Amino acid sequence: MRKSDYLKLLLDVVERARLKLLEEGPGADEILGHNIKGDITRSFDKSTEDFLMNEIRKIYKNITFLAEEAGVVEEGNDVYVVIDPTDGSTNFSRGIGLCAIAVAVSPSPYFEEIEIAIVKNVVSGKTYYAIKGKGAYLDGLRVTPSSVKELEEAVVGIDLDFPNRSDLDRVIPVLRGARKIRKIGSNSLELSYVSSGGYEAFLDLRNILAPENFASAKLIIEEAGGIISDDKGNPIEGEIDLARKQNLVAAGNNILHEKIMELVV
Repeated sequence: MRKSDYLKLLLDVVERARLKLLEEGPGADEILGHNIKGDITRSFDKSTEDFLMNEIRKIYKNITFLAEEAGVVEEGNDVYVVIDPTDGSTNFSRGIGLCAIAVAVSPSPYFEEIEIAIVKNVVSGKTYYAIKGKGAYLDGLRVTPSSVKELEEAVVGIDLDFPNRSDLDRVIPVLRGARKIRKIGSNSLELSYVSSGGYEAFLDLRNILAPENFASAKLIIEEAGGIISDDKGNPIEGEIDLARKQNLVAAGNNILHEKIMELVV
């Protein structure tokens, strides 16, 4: 099958997972334990992830899953599937309508090889997706990032949930300089906003972001024509290791990206 055929099947799976999650509702938030990062695993996280994995097994064979709750599930090495079943699970559990299902597919366990990416808003159903080399889309319409080059004209998303609040000092220059600041609590969704110009930029400098939170949005931003790097300006490359902790700076264009980088070094 062509990549576009696989994408179509995956979009259907993710939509059905979304409807299942909404049917279960925020009340299905029994705490089952903790995942490999130490984050709380709620019942809706696990049931959604189980559904996604079972349905994706019908599309691909010989899969290695890299999933937020289950961790690494090795069933073969023909394809690698990165899953975040509810990015923004705290939002969902509290009835806040900003959370996403994120799925990325790669022929190898490396960020630069990811070929298909999906980020779907659970509540609205709006869906960002991309195929490597084919552009990025929101609900079927091709997206491009913002051309705003000045920070004082930019809407910037910043994750402010620093484990050590003293680390906030690093983002204060951006807080002071940006036209508007947003903090939603779903990193894949906020990163995807950069691809379509909803945000001019997004930063996460907490050094705790895991691959399942950004792998899908990374391809979507790049295919849209935006920029995403670590906090030193390096591209996000290398092995997709669920234990990896990442800082990110994403922007709609190189000029704004460079101006933000000068403030957070």
